[in-house]
Amino acid sequence: MAIDATKVVKVHELLTAFSVALGGATPKHIVHVNANEEADSWMLAENQLVDEVTCAVLTAQSCPANVTPFKAIAALPQTTNQENDDYNETCVKAVIEAGGILVSVAFDGLSTERTFIANKLLQIRALSA
Repeated sequence: MAIDATKVVKVHELLTAFSVALGGATPKHIVHVNANEEADSWMLAENQLVDEVTCAVLTAQSCPANVTPFKAIAALPQTTNQENDDYNETCVKAVIEAGGILVSVAFDGLSTERTFIANKLLQIRALSA
């Protein structure tokens, strides 16, 4: 499994059909709005826009012909280099609980992942053995 982030355009999006505003960083990545006045105030407020999206991708060691070995399993809108130990832990536990065997987990080496790798990943792996 690989977990890394990619940059996205900073913009708010109002989806009136669903009464939500999108574009903020977690935990305000989806905000329910009831009226245009509320939506406008949210869009103009100092809510932090998302800078990047962290994605978790699984790679299968073998799969049938014409089937991609890559599966995107989760995504999280965030600010630049935001620490997301809960997200990382949830992704790893989901694979293990689904019966998957993690041969390796790759991060891009940011210091924000250091705590997760040092403290939690080894504990999670030990519990699954």
